[in-house]
Amino acid sequence: MSKNLTTKGYNKVLTLFRKLFRLVDFALACIFFLPFLVIVALTRTFGKLSIKNPKKTVFSLTKDGIYRILECNGPKYFEWDFTRPHADLTYILFIGNEKPNIFKLGKKIIGINIVMPLEKYRQALPYTTRSLQQIWGMLLTAKLIKKILPEVLEVMFPSKIALRAMLIKFLFPIKLVTQVRGNLDLIYYFNPFPCFWPFKMTFPPFEVFQTMWDKLISLLFYRSCDLVIGYNVNNMLSAISNGSHPSKTKLSRIKIELSMLNVKPKPREEIDGVPKNGKIISLWSRLSQEKLVLESVQAFEKLLYFDNSDLHFIIIGDGPEKSRIQSYLSTSKCKERVHLLGQKDRDSIAQIALHSSLSVVPYGGELPC
Repeated sequence: MSKNLTTKGYNKVLTLFRKLFRLVDFALACIFFLPFLVIVALTRTFGKLSIKNPKKTVFSLTKDGIYRILECNGPKYFEWDFTRPHADLTYILFIGNEKPNIFKLGKKIIGINIVMPLEKYRQALPYTTRSLQQIWGMLLTAKLIKKILPEVLEVMFPSKIALRAMLIKFLFPIKLVTQVRGNLDLIYYFNPFPCFWPFKMTFPPFEVFQTMWDKLISLLFYRSCDLVIGYNVNNMLSAISNGSHPSKTKLSRIKIELSMLNVKPKPREEIDGVPKNGKIISLWSRLSQEKLVLESVQAFEKLLYFDNSDLHFIIIGDGPEKSRIQSYLSTSKCKERVHLLGQKDRDSIAQIALHSSLSVVPYGGELPC
């Protein structure tokens, strides 16, 4: 009994120490970041920094590393997703943990991969590290803009790098375009973690504050944009409700890649991860809570009670819910019928869909921050 009390007391002291350490970490982050914002504001008082003779180029910011994207999508993805008809060139800045390099990703696309510094300190000092990385990312982006001389800066929203894009717009005479690929309110409902506030607060008054902080940053960001593109009606209306002006907000029109309609099915034996026999239900999605993928697995489990034939459920994608789904499947009777394939390139996804009796693409809040 006394041993349990001692253990509980030790755990409480350890928890208190961690919270105090995180508080010191947050204070240190503020000491670095707030003066940086003051310097940015003072710089702006003397007018915007010039871009002499801007070229017909687009500078796109992304939060992912290039090798991870190549692994998931294949080399043709960049030409398909980043070609801009009105631009002579599109530069994509990747900042991750991979080795730095410059890539030619298409006829009009150049990728710049940069290694994020201080990553080894992120676990010990997460807030300070992120603040210093934001400052470094801001300075690097400004330096590249001076060299590339783009007319347009492009960024996805919601994403933490949107703050960097907004500050660049504040300092430079550049057009800011955002692609809205998620409903901020829907994401927050399913995953109540702030997008722009650095940590989660559960005490109701503080939770209201962090929500209002995210709303404020969203409002300022959308008001900074020259063009806001919603990837669907839901995302477009979410942008308008969070501060985007309706006259600057457009709905993306999806152009079907006709070559995908002429894909010939391969034999099942040649497709990795696909069962050789039986009917297939396939699902392609990011494995996040708002996509209800676990609920889809539970529905499939109930379906097997009515149809116990050789039916299989293939899930393509990755995300934070993967471990939760795997944990559920470990004790499920249908674990042999559910196949988690992870990320797949577009050709593999097309092949799996061709062999499926039913293909499911969940609709939800989309990409987290």
